[in-house]
Amino acid sequence: RMARLKLTNDAKCWRCNQTTGTMIHMLYECDKVDTFWDKFIAFLNKLLNLAWHKNPRLCMLGIFQKDGLSYEQTLWCRLVLYHAKSTF
Repeated sequence: RMARLKLTNDAKCWRCNQTTGTMIHMLYECDKVDTFWDKFIAFLNKLLNLAWHKNPRLCMLGIFQKDGLSYEQTLWCRLVLYHAKSTF
């Protein structure tokens, strides 16, 4: 997107500088971001005794199954996922 707007000279990902920096790549597929999501999901699983798996629906959109979560845990997960996404 930045290359199309002529803000940068190439369309490569600014994190890994290897592939085209599409939105999906930048938020989910990039190796540097992938490591973050692995650790983040492992943290949530350990903290709340969950068995979530990393997927774009959870990481990029914040959509998750509320089965077995209390109202407070659901709100907390939404808040934490929102802030995790905003760090990029």
